[in-house]
Amino acid sequence: MADGVLSAEVTGEREGHGERETLTLTGDRIFINTGAQAMLPPIAGLTETPGVYTSTRIMELEELPQRLVIIGGGYIGLEFASMFADFGSQVTVLQHSSRLLEREDDDIAQAVLDDLTAQGVRVLFNADTHESLGAMLLAAESYEVINIVALAMRLHAISP
Repeated sequence: MADGVLSAEVTGEREGHGERETLTLTGDRIFINTGAQAMLPPIAGLTETPGVYTSTRIMELEELPQRLVIIGGGYIGLEFASMFADFGSQVTVLQHSSRLLEREDDDIAQAVLDDLTAQGVRVLFNADTHESLGAMLLAAESYEVINIVALAMRLHAISP
């Protein structure tokens, strides 16, 4: 770092060129975004259950699900809940705690819940999602019959 200016050397292959090259980047700030991938929660039978999608894979659906259960009441899951409710799916959100958006202020979380409820989204709080049984999901001591489960709980960074 010279005079507050940062530099980073990046070596890689530019798309379409087929050759590796090294670039030197400079600036007051340099952000390295390695991307992220969905984390699957430890739910028995989940990885073997057809119709389970991560927040990335659900964007590949070619048909609108009639019913959709979203595990996780964070911003990613709630964006999908709102979107699919607007498209016409019956949406249920399973949230493990007693409120949505745990990192946000209470009034913000309540406003989001009010908006989702007005859209027809059902939210189950304190849902202990612990087993996936084919087209059924065991949560909060009741069975939820569904078409598709979307996992939108958390993302973790991909290490370079």
